[in-house]
Amino acid sequence: MADAGFRIEHVDYQAAAPLLRRVREPVFVQEQKVPLELEWDDLDPASQHVLALDGAGNPIGTGRLTPKHSIGRMAVLPEWRGRGVGEAILAALVDRARESGWPDVTLAAQVHAIGFYARAGFLPEGDHFDDAGIDHLLMRRNLRAPGTIGDRRALVAATLGVVAGARRALVVYSRDLDPGVFDRPEVVEASILELQYHADLMDLMGLDQTHKIQLHTGGVYGDKPAATDRFVAVYETLDASIRKRLVIENEERHFNLADNLRIHERTGIPLLFDTFHHDLFNEGESLAEALDLVQPTWEGHGPAMLDYSSQDPDKRWGAHTPTIDLEDFSSVLDVLDGRDVDVMLEIKDKEKSALAANEFLRERAAARSD
Repeated sequence: MADAGFRIEHVDYQAAAPLLRRVREPVFVQEQKVPLELEWDDLDPASQHVLALDGAGNPIGTGRLTPKHSIGRMAVLPEWRGRGVGEAILAALVDRARESGWPDVTLAAQVHAIGFYARAGFLPEGDHFDDAGIDHLLMRRNLRAPGTIGDRRALVAATLGVVAGARRALVVYSRDLDPGVFDRPEVVEASILELQYHADLMDLMGLDQTHKIQLHTGGVYGDKPAATDRFVAVYETLDASIRKRLVIENEERHFNLADNLRIHERTGIPLLFDTFHHDLFNEGESLAEALDLVQPTWEGHGPAMLDYSSQDPDKRWGAHTPTIDLEDFSSVLDVLDGRDVDVMLEIKDKEKSALAANEFLRERAAARSD
């Protein structure tokens, strides 16, 4: 970790006790108000300890691995938080537990840190409990096989681990949000709970509002203006944690780009633009004109998001192609040239088409540089 400005070392407790105190007492005793007599216990001399040290050898973080097969006393000084120190300490402790042949390792997570540990593969167990006046939850990581997901809470934690690698953006799409949701009173409450679940998940991951929840606007039931009004009315009741993440996508039957623009004008919701749906249902806007309308709706929300696909030549109207049509993709790229957008492939053989698209982009860039 030298290139990160710190290093991780396994240390002897007796020899390193003064350095451990320079981290644990400021964090636990002074910051979190843990009584000093509770901070140091009989497990310390029997535990394996790690220290994070800055370039000058000063202690900036610590953690321990106890004979009870548990990780504890994870602490990082405030000025070093958010810089990968905690992740490095945790990884070192997990590696040591695995090297010791342990089948699993547990920890008592302070509730605010559940997301941090979930990203490292720990799943919650049991009920919350109090330790030194702080709310905690037991978490476990299986070191020999994937952990068992027993409830919704564990599912949230496991999902955090799976998507922890997302860096540029994360877009969540749920079938529960398909057309009809916001037009049918009997499912509005359940749908809002679903939205809240996804919003809470993204918040736990520490993702900002450039990471979105994508949905269609809804059915029209013979009266599009009334359906639009109902959608807007429900939107206005949503918690701010949901509203900051919602984007709406134009679709091929009910709400096209122009319809969604009218909703944007009333709500400020960014518009995720689907190129294929626009081909199927539009009000005469060219692709360039459509993008000129879409991009301003993303101000303050990161780069505009775009779904790309094309027609399957062997199936019904509106069926997505099973694999990328590079000639059609090239025509879209010509219009996108110079625009800051995130392009997502809505194609059935996603990985295969993504690789083909990346290779095509490399060849295209090389040809332009010649």
